Amino acid sequence: MLDLTAVSFIDSSGIRALCRAADEAARRGVAFQAVEASGPVARTL
Repeated sequence: MLDLTAVSFIDSSGIRALCRAADEAARRGVAFQAVEASGPVARTL
């Protein structure tokens, strides 16, 4: 679980990093979830 509470901005590089983390978790058979995104971050995602 990745807590995004303190994240106030995300761009394509950040989204790419989240996607890579999710892919790696899936490859390892581990659940991955990003939670608590703020309004601007949630809208971007």
